[in-house]
Amino acid sequence: MPQKSSIAIEREVAHRLPEVLADLLDEEPLALEREAQPGRPGVDFSIIDSHGRNWLIEVRSSGRPGRILDAAEQLRNYADEEGIPLLVVPYMSEAGARAA
Repeated sequence: MPQKSSIAIEREVAHRLPEVLADLLDEEPLALEREAQPGRPGVDFSIIDSHGRNWLIEVRSSGRPGRILDAAEQLRNYADEEGIPLLVVPYMSEAGARAA
């Protein structure tokens, strides 16, 4: 089975994550905001829930430990000041989970 491109995964996340997160939080559907801008570092998306919590979402197309570690560090930099970090990958191995 071929691996999806990072663009395809981001599109799928943009489509599915608001409903999945709303279901997990037992809330109405949430609005997803695109945060990343070309050439500017930052998280990929954010969602503000009904309690005012800001979820910072970073999407990776691979669950390899190096990619997970990079994403986790990026989220830590933003989450301390601005919100709750959420890393989204299609599949995360045990090694990837340890890296996070």
